Amino acid sequence: MDVTSSTSILLPILLEIPDPPCYFTQDPPPALQTTLCTHYLSPYLPPLAKLTNQHSSHPNTPIHYPLFTPHNLPMPQTLLKLEGWENLTSRYPDRRVVNTILGICEYGARIGYQGHWYSVTIHPNLSRAEEDPSLVMAEILAELQRARLETYPNSICLPKHYRATPLGLTDKSDGSKRRIHHLSYPAGDPSAINNSIPEDYGAIAY
Repeated sequence: MDVTSSTSILLPILLEIPDPPCYFTQDPPPALQTTLCTHYLSPYLPPLAKLTNQHSSHPNTPIHYPLFTPHNLPMPQTLLKLEGWENLTSRYPDRRVVNTILGICEYGARIGYQGHWYSVTIHPNLSRAEEDPSLVMAEILAELQRARLETYPNSICLPKHYRATPLGLTDKSDGSKRRIHHLSYPAGDPSAINNSIPEDYGAIAY
């Protein structure tokens, strides 16, 4: 059985969400009405559109390329909840950033690969994957249950440009191991996936 990962890789886009207004159940003291009226509940709170326009956006990285592609394919389970992000970003003024985040929540993220479309390529797993094959298999089965992997009956059924990167194991700080996909394999080779993603696509400026 050949297994390919449908895991999406998210590029970091952090937002500076405007602070929510301070709501009061009573009218503000008269001395504060003129200076703090924009922080109080109606009738002192201005309309949402007016309040939103008072803030400027401060993303810490530009969007270099389309980060998602709409599709009709079933999506795997994800920790990104569309409804939650819609609420969190409802008052953020840069709608291009917001629409990008919501698109990633709904459709997954493109990783920015700019290399060639090679024919079917299947690399052998790393030798470290043999250190604990039961762990590797257990994690693969868990991903299958979450609908994050797709199975193919044989190599003839693989997509035209299918690429299988090596599986391996790496050490964690607590002494245990975790499974990895070695997207930089072969090392230094332009055909490696990571080598065909421009570095500035993931750059963050503070």
